[in-house]
Amino acid sequence: MRCIAWRSGGSVVRDRLRHLPVAVAFLTRIPVRHGAITSWGHVAAWFAVAGLIPGSISAAVYAGLLQLLAPLPSAVLAVGAGVAVTGAFHHDGLADSMDGLVGGWTREQRLEILKDSRHGTYGVMVLVVQVAAQVSLVSSMDAGDAAVALIAAHVLGRAASVVLTQVGESASDGLGGHYVRDVTGTDAALAVVSGTLLCAPLLGGWLAVVLPAAVATALLFGWWAMRKIGGLVGDVLGGAEQVAETAVLACCAAIAGAGAIAWWM
Repeated sequence: MRCIAWRSGGSVVRDRLRHLPVAVAFLTRIPVRHGAITSWGHVAAWFAVAGLIPGSISAAVYAGLLQLLAPLPSAVLAVGAGVAVTGAFHHDGLADSMDGLVGGWTREQRLEILKDSRHGTYGVMVLVVQVAAQVSLVSSMDAGDAAVALIAAHVLGRAASVVLTQVGESASDGLGGHYVRDVTGTDAALAVVSGTLLCAPLLGGWLAVVLPAAVATALLFGWWAMRKIGGLVGDVLGGAEQVAETAVLACCAAIAGAGAIAWWM
């Protein structure tokens, strides 16, 4: 019986592991070969790990450019590098969310606006504020602290968006709806655990502050959306990831202001 249980458990682990390349291909512009998808929930379980890629690239760009440029232009290009790697995937969700949730008067109108790929005034303005906030927060930190903050923001922001799928129902039949329906408690736990394991060596004890801040921000954004449209859609998950990223950067900037986050430097 033990042998059967071990084989069953090993099969579950292997099935989830083979969805890691799918998560990377889905969340970034990096061409990655992958197999068939058996569950979108198994893909979401690796979102935090996939976030390590744009986070690390942004951190490297900022650290490198600080040797040549002032903090502000370095931060602009570092944040821009992260956007380029992800194809502005989550930014699009944030803009669409704001257009629909603020612009519509009824649930039906809001859902209709959310289906429109074009961005309106609310969407454009929130993107301006979002990017400006992230640039200003990153530029307030030195290379070491900013590296920690950028990696943690991309990793924990994605973990927080996966947690959000556990507290609401799907409001559409789109891809976001598949994630909301398919992500199990085990998938969400794996996203949080993997994010924790990646960020604990960087944040140390501050992880106990930063991780709850990311999750709480994503849940608050999701709660607001659910009040407006009665559930969750893909754009809302993307928007929640973005606001969670900014919450992580804000926490790290505040911590850095009181003392270095990068404890090894």
